[in-house]
Amino acid sequence: MLRGITRYGSVTSASPGDKGDPIKKRRVERSRKMAEAKERSSTSAVASDMQPDLKRCENLEKEVRSLKLNLSFMNRKDSEQTKQIEELQKQTEELTEEKERLLEEIETEEKERLLEEIERIISETGTG
Repeated sequence: MLRGITRYGSVTSASPGDKGDPIKKRRVERSRKMAEAKERSSTSAVASDMQPDLKRCENLEKEVRSLKLNLSFMNRKDSEQTKQIEELQKQTEELTEEKERLLEEIETEEKERLLEEIERIISETGTG
């Protein structure tokens, strides 16, 4: 036994006469516009919810740029100071070497002077 199929609701494009139906066109158009409006309103709601987050992201990006510039500046300063420290260490080394040389020279001159003094005393006491 065959049963007939009963369909409830509208049948789209079932008959060729429906294509030109202005009421149906208005309904479809209204439905499409409502869907678009709903999408826009939900998007703007999401966007308005995201505004504080976006602002925070922008602020964080600015802060990161600022910190990078600051770091670059500090690295440059550090590099300059490192060069100055190296130069001062070199000068200290040179001065230390010069000091040691002068001390040896003074010591040698002092020894020579003492030897001359001893020789003078010996010559005075030996002849006198």
